[in-house]
Amino acid sequence: MTADIGFGCASLGSRVSGSDGLAALARAYDAGIRWYDVAPSYGDGQAEAILGQFVAGRRDTLSLCTKVGILPPSPSLPKRLLRPVVRAALNAAPGLRQMVRRHRPAAAKPPLDAARILPGLDASLKRLRTDHVDVLALHEATPQEVVRDDVLRAIETALTSGKARAISIASSPDAAVAGIAASPLYGVVQLANNPFLPMRERVAPALPAHRSLRIVTHTVFGASGMVERLTALIRHDAVLAAALADAGYAGGARDQALAYMADYAFAANDGGVVLMSMFGAGHLEANLARRGHMVDPATIRAIAAHIPPDAAT
Repeated sequence: MTADIGFGCASLGSRVSGSDGLAALARAYDAGIRWYDVAPSYGDGQAEAILGQFVAGRRDTLSLCTKVGILPPSPSLPKRLLRPVVRAALNAAPGLRQMVRRHRPAAAKPPLDAARILPGLDASLKRLRTDHVDVLALHEATPQEVVRDDVLRAIETALTSGKARAISIASSPDAAVAGIAASPLYGVVQLANNPFLPMRERVAPALPAHRSLRIVTHTVFGASGMVERLTALIRHDAVLAAALADAGYAGGARDQALAYMADYAFAANDGGVVLMSMFGAGHLEANLARRGHMVDPATIRAIAAHIPPDAAT
């Protein structure tokens, strides 16, 4: 069973304008994408409202995941007015993206408690223009938060009310393992996963076999220059380069790195959901192409042995 592709909406409303975002969402939907992942903090607080426009008239045909736990930033009026100018500058000079990220307003992560969960869910439902979400995720919750009685009572209320059909832990492997062990209320786990951060591999042995759990993975192409790191490894590690070439990865080192990281995401989360950015038509086409023609999973795993994971994992 191949992993499904989910649409990650982190840039919807910030890096990607509302009109361009709606066009991208519709393009992905027409291509068969049915899982859409959002959060109140995404898109500088704009993503849920924009996604809500898209959802209207399609609600019964797609799955929505939103989150609670991280508050949206509050950009100043001048920064809001400058968004179109910044988007145009980034389109002309993508290298400026890191500098812009450093100056973006930061989202807040207050302690998660019951008083935030249900009001947060209600606010998200209003922005999304729906009466329920398929998954409500506890966003960057700690291992201590996911097992607290007040948190468990709140997510149980979210489920019994019908406002959330499933509850997810969108956080660290430690939080996922703690929550799953503590309560059957959790039905979904969301983790970063790529060759440098193989968190899916780390958490899988701790998940009980008798539970029907959905695994959602993200950060396919990593962060902090991971694509560039893998590109450099390919150029300087003759064994890794030969393994990729033997597996059929063609093109330059960067092309091989991107193709391999996409294949790794699908192979490592067989039967789950892989969140990917698809705001560009080319990105959507590339993701669908890799999913349909990825290299044999055993070969993908063998190649991963040549890639040193981050020490933090």
